Parts: sequence; C-alpha cells; structure tokens
Amino acid sequence: MSSEFVASSPLIVTRELTKEYVTRQTTKGFQGLIQGWIKPKYINHNALSNINLTLDPGEILGVLGPNGAGKSTLIKLLTGIQTPTSGNLSVLGFKPSERSRRFLQQIGVVFGHKSSLWWDLPARMSFESIAVIYGIDQEIFHQTLKQLTTILGLTSVIDRPIRVLSLGERVKCEVAAALLHGPRLLFLDEPTVGLDITSRTELRELLKAYAAEKGIGIILTSHDVGDIEACCDRVVLVNQGAIAFDGKIESLKKSFSDVLKIHLKTEDERNFVQSEVDELQQRLQSVLIFKHEIKSSNAMAITVRRQHSQEALKTIIDLNLRASIEVKNPELEEVLLHHFRAFRQALIEN
Repeated sequence: MSSEFVASSPLIVTRELTKEYVTRQTTKGFQGLIQGWIKPKYINHNALSNINLTLDPGEILGVLGPNGAGKSTLIKLLTGIQTPTSGNLSVLGFKPSERSRRFLQQIGVVFGHKSSLWWDLPARMSFESIAVIYGIDQEIFHQTLKQLTTILGLTSVIDRPIRVLSLGERVKCEVAAALLHGPRLLFLDEPTVGLDITSRTELRELLKAYAAEKGIGIILTSHDVGDIEACCDRVVLVNQGAIAFDGKIESLKKSFSDVLKIHLKTEDERNFVQSEVDELQQRLQSVLIFKHEIKSSNAMAITVRRQHSQEALKTIIDLNLRASIEVKNPELEEVLLHHFRAFRQALIEN
C-alpha cells in the first residue's frame, strides 16, 4: 500500500473491515478435556463485521456502543495493534498493522485504563523522553509543552511523580503526552473515565481547539454522552460488531423524533405508592416504549410514541395522581438506548 498521503484526503478509509477471533471450544468433564487435547474444536467470533468508515481532517468522530460492541477492537485495528481478518484499511495512507515508523510518528493514542507514562518519575521527565523518542525540536517541544500544560491546568503538577497525581491529572498528562509530537490523528478510548466535571470540561475544550486550529482528526470512544455531545461532529453507533448508525448527532436525534418523554413529580414530595404505579403501567401498557422506566418514588419518567401522547396524558390526568406533568423530547442517551435495543432485537429476529 502506498504511504503517500494528500493533506485533503480522508485520514481514515475502511472498506468491509472485519475482525474475527478464534477460540477453542471447551467441553465439561475429564473425557471432554482429553478430547479437547487430541482433537480440539474452534469457534469463530466476529468482533467486527463489514465496517465502512471514513474520517476527514479536523473532524471529531464519536464511537458509541455498549460493552463488547467492538469499539476497542476498532481502535486497535486503526492503530495497528491488531490485524484485520479481511477488508481494506488505510490510515494516513498507511497499512496500520505494518507499524511503520512514519505511521506511528503521525498518530497519538490514549487508553483511559492504561498509562504510557513512567509511574515513579515526574511527568516532565516522561515528556522529555517522548521528545527524544520522536526527535522533537527542543524549542518546539517547550513551546508545545507550555501550551498543553496551561490549557489542561498541569503547570503546577508536571514536576511531581505520576503515582502521586490524581486520576484526572494523570489522564490529562496522558493526553498531553499523546499530543506533544503533533500527531495528525488522535485516538482516545474512554479518556474521561473517573474524571470530575472540571477535568472533563478542560479536556473537551482542548480536543475541540486542537481539531479546529490544527486540523487533526480525532476518534473518541466514551460511555459519557456529554463527551460526545460537547466534542463530536459526527457519531458512529457500533452494536454487535456492526455499524448501526453513521451521521450527525442532530440526524440521530431526528430519527427518534416520534418519541416524547412525560415526566411526573408529586406536588407534595410524597412517593408514588405501588398501586398507582401498577395501575398506570397497566393502563399505558399498549403505548409505552420503555416500561421499566416507571419507578415507585416521587418522580416518574414515561416514554411514549408522539401519536400516543394525548392518550397517555389523558390517562394520567384521569388517574388524579396529584403530580406535575412535563413533556420533553428524549435526551441523546435515551435515543442511543432505543437504537441499541432495536438493533439487538433485529439481530435476534434474523
């Protein structure tokens, strides 16, 4: 594959990208153990199937999906940690699995649960080591380091050992380390896990600024919907190893525009009694989408199809629940939940 890359070209192009894992089938009992040694049987598991994806310069792509959907596998394929089973994959004009020096010099990677910094050394020493490894000019290095530490609020901590830093400080150091060499493509796998609201906000602002000012591409996986809404231009929903949606966040929300959320809250702060919950559940059974969202407390949330909203509201009023009623459009998190459930059900039916 040619390594020539045009600046205006997509940073990432995948066609029918597939990754399969082969595992040995186990059988219970001593006889099964012996049989497994003599004549083992193997099972193919599709982690990703026929993934078609592109990423343009300056674009921040959010990759969403439940645990085990294939998000981390996708990141590992794009960074060359794993090799695809089949399909075509081009990242910055390179074949990632070849792990060429020129390719690795142009990407940055942060795994939220893993550290790339020296645990017992001050963060500054790890940053200086990175400068040597990547051959960064000293003047550019100090200028970039000052900019990153200022934006991320790390100026007062980079001379402390990594082990004494808070989780938020460590994660921000990881992000700074991944950006020091000026990558054209940044991969962030669950970077905000465990971060407080201040740290999350600072990190989101940095990502948006870097994508806009420097034109780097960013792929972000996160279970925090706030990260996606704050940073991403586009989202990809991955479920059961396949892409369920690829497009703008607003388009995703519009695909769920026929749904309304009815919020109920008791006026006197009393709790709803179980009999009220059961009766409301029974009367609305035919129009509810997420039945499990009705809870016995002083607040309820009921999701219904828009065409059934008048029927649902009339039922609630007739029950005289002595509660305030507020009708809202569903949040992005609810939209995602709906898509994942619908996609999983379609797979089961097929």
